[in-house]
Amino acid sequence: MKRIFFWFLCFLILIPLGFLGYTYYEITRETSERINRGAIDRVINSESPVYYSDGKTPIGVFFEKTHSQYMDYKDIPKIFIKALVAAEDKNFFHHWGFDPKSILRAFVANLRSGQVVQGGSTLTQQAAKNIFKREKRSYRAKIREMFQAFLLEKEYTKEEILEMYTNQFFVNGYGKGLKIAAQYFFDKDPEDLNLVEAAFIVGSVKGPNRYNPFIKKTPAEKEKAKRLAKERKDYVLDKMLEQNYISRSEYARAKEQPVPFKEGTITFRLNVILDYIRNQLESPFFKNILQEQGIDNIATSGIRIHTSVDRDVQRAALQSLREHLPRMDVGLSAMAPSKTLARWEGELKPSAKSNHQALPFLAQVTEIDKGKKNPGCRVVWDTGEGFIDYEGLKPMGEAWLKGKKGPWTTFKKEHVAFLLDTLNVGDLVPVQIVQMNDDPSKKGKMEKLILSAIPELEGGLVTLHQGMIAAMVGGFSNIHFNRAVDAKRQLGSIFKPLVYASALQLKWNNLDPLINKQNIYRFEGTSYVPKPDHRPKSDTVSMTWAGADSENLATVWLLYHLTDRLNMSEFRQVVDLVGLGQKPDESDQAYQTRIRDQLGIVVDEKALMEAAFEAAKKQAETDIIFAGHENILDVVNRLQFDLSDSAPALEKDDQKLLRYDFQRLLARRNTTPPGEWVDNLMPPEVLGLLETHTRNQFRNLMGRRKYGLEVLSKIRDFRTLVNIRFVIYLSKKIGISTPLDPVLSFPLGPNAISIMEAALAYETLLTGKRFMMGSEGGFDMVPIIKKIVDREGRTIWGYVPEPKTVLSKRVTILLSEILRKVMERGTGKKARNIIRIYDTALPSFGKTGTANKYTNSSFVGLIPGPDDASGQLNIDNGYTIASYVGFDNNQPMKGEHITLYGSSGALPLWMNTARAIAETEGFRKKIQPADLAFNPLLHPLDPEKFDLKAMPVSPLTGLPLTAGAGGPEVLTQTENKGKSRQLKREFEPH
Repeated sequence: MKRIFFWFLCFLILIPLGFLGYTYYEITRETSERINRGAIDRVINSESPVYYSDGKTPIGVFFEKTHSQYMDYKDIPKIFIKALVAAEDKNFFHHWGFDPKSILRAFVANLRSGQVVQGGSTLTQQAAKNIFKREKRSYRAKIREMFQAFLLEKEYTKEEILEMYTNQFFVNGYGKGLKIAAQYFFDKDPEDLNLVEAAFIVGSVKGPNRYNPFIKKTPAEKEKAKRLAKERKDYVLDKMLEQNYISRSEYARAKEQPVPFKEGTITFRLNVILDYIRNQLESPFFKNILQEQGIDNIATSGIRIHTSVDRDVQRAALQSLREHLPRMDVGLSAMAPSKTLARWEGELKPSAKSNHQALPFLAQVTEIDKGKKNPGCRVVWDTGEGFIDYEGLKPMGEAWLKGKKGPWTTFKKEHVAFLLDTLNVGDLVPVQIVQMNDDPSKKGKMEKLILSAIPELEGGLVTLHQGMIAAMVGGFSNIHFNRAVDAKRQLGSIFKPLVYASALQLKWNNLDPLINKQNIYRFEGTSYVPKPDHRPKSDTVSMTWAGADSENLATVWLLYHLTDRLNMSEFRQVVDLVGLGQKPDESDQAYQTRIRDQLGIVVDEKALMEAAFEAAKKQAETDIIFAGHENILDVVNRLQFDLSDSAPALEKDDQKLLRYDFQRLLARRNTTPPGEWVDNLMPPEVLGLLETHTRNQFRNLMGRRKYGLEVLSKIRDFRTLVNIRFVIYLSKKIGISTPLDPVLSFPLGPNAISIMEAALAYETLLTGKRFMMGSEGGFDMVPIIKKIVDREGRTIWGYVPEPKTVLSKRVTILLSEILRKVMERGTGKKARNIIRIYDTALPSFGKTGTANKYTNSSFVGLIPGPDDASGQLNIDNGYTIASYVGFDNNQPMKGEHITLYGSSGALPLWMNTARAIAETEGFRKKIQPADLAFNPLLHPLDPEKFDLKAMPVSPLTGLPLTAGAGGPEVLTQTENKGKSRQLKREFEPH
């Protein structure tokens, strides 16, 4: 019997011991990898912060479910540690991870209740639960947690365990840890917490929502939460006094005080920059890089992402958009600002917490004063109040008045009463707190409360610096939809410099004359007559003046004649470059089929006659001059062989262009009296001369292979297609990845692209360089990430610029001359002398764009940046800024009295951003005032190397004048020919 009892007793002891031993073995094996510091850090630091270019200021953070901000033990306030140990685990510094007394006490309580109601957990066990994710409450789970705590104690010091716990406890649905708790409940940093606040946070760790007044709906619920919070705080104070962690007087003072709640912001506002970066990190390019480092989930990886976004420039760009869009919208609609609230109803709150984002917030009107001395209105919001005086009403009042009366009006004090008539006491109105400094003699900026509005009008802006994004704003709210990248807009004349850049590569000079008259252009069976958007000052202008004055007619004429200066060998190179040449392995028949059937280039008798006529016009020039009729050469060049099928498609005002129909003139020749000119255009003998030369040229063409390049080069449709294809080819090389339609109106902007693509294009046009991320070159992969650092501080990837030369320096300098004249005398002159540093105006380069029917206003331009070595301004180190304004539904920006153009809509946004760049410390400290005054712009090469010379030009036409004739000067390329110096041309398609 004794032996049976002995074995039974052994069985009772060994079975539990065996179970515990096996459990310990399983848990040890299971947690062997998860207990190392790297694995624990991945759980605790389960987020990845994103920083501005300074590497310190956060833009935002990627996290999977909850947001935290890690704290080292040395930074944890001692008062918090004392409160935590006193309330949660008074024996923390003496046990091995679990407290047998506490476990026994909890076991008894659970037996009495019949369920698990107490845990008896130590701080180490709670840390283990957070790290190893115990979710069920059961004895088995409790035993696992106890062993895990024991393993933690074996591996780490008490201080390290406290650090883990302090960074892991739950605060709310969006955040965890002490730093988040301090910010959320008290709008403080942890080091600023007092005894009352620390005691409350400790008391709330096991059920924060119970004591959180911010999430309660009714006043009664809020008051109950505050009462429970005080009780919980007092409980912690009692425990701290028991452990002698605080004195009796500290206890008494703290016990009397309520919990001083002050809601803070714990999550970064969503913005398009974070979305753009996340999309890049999820691209194959970055996925491969991260996976090599064992990173599959960005949000939980703990990597730190350093970007090229400049904090000051970004904030200035965002503020500019949020100040100007409401004013423009009110001007267009003539709607009182207070009436715009319905547009964003439910999205704005009566709070000033978004001031740092420059967003309007709602305030309630409590008083309206229409007196003459200080008219205005008093408003209140959740955290303050203020008076909007005349100066605060003026920006919106000015826009409102101009919209109602006209752009000539000025908002004065006597108009304030009329604006205030649109308000009532009790109304909610959008207001903003902005930084203003209208007095240059005063240092710093002062804050001003202004009346605002909620616009329907939208916009976007992007800034590039040496290929990387320095600022990006995706719209008024700057969240969700990134208009800088994803909105495809018709940008109008922004496309014209692409034609000029193409021409400069194809043997044109920037001072060559361009015909600036209306013409009928035939292409692919249709007739196109471009319209000017202003009355041209001259029938002939230089390329530079065509760009400066945004001449539609001259630029379309240039596109139509883009390859006219090329010889056959050069033309063949361009044809091959744009994919229209016969391939080495392509038969004559296959090439003919491709050109005729796929591209629609039909070489029939009519096409050959038209080609013969164009050749005849050139051949007859000498005879016409010899006959003394050189004054009609311009008329001859405007003649077209047959316009009979164009008549039905032409608008009434364009019918006058039919008088240049050669067939029509031939028919009228027979009825013209002897000695008179046919239709008052030219003498009959000139028509006969052209007729004869046309027949001869036609016979010559008929003897050649129809789809050979010698014939195709003379077919107007083919040549025009080559011209347009070359501009599209260049567009793709400089950063426009959106497919573009090959149409003759290309320079006027019928194709819709993003302003990111426009910025990439202009940066390349002005520097000649294209920056790409590896082989990725789309507008969604523009470099923005400078480096990625892992949780150990090692750089696992860094951006190394590898610019690709797309345009020669000669082309970029001549193109910059055109865009400089836009700013000096053309459509961008509003910005002239606005961007200043040390009271000296910075040179600037850019182009306005106004879409058809005023659906879009755009501006793209560059300000040079200081050269790192010399401090002189250098285009290669410049900042390219692209901005647009427009309604999302593409409705015209045309009100009763106000119309937005490129210069009145997008240019103000560009100017504000450019000014902010010039005011940054990094920009100013590199520049020497003396260098700025005497040599403001350092060209990246010696102008003499390319025979570049400043030539005087006519202020009317921009065409060259004789030396010493005076007038504005334009940098151009020249060469000596005999005893004279002439315009130089080069063939260098890239």
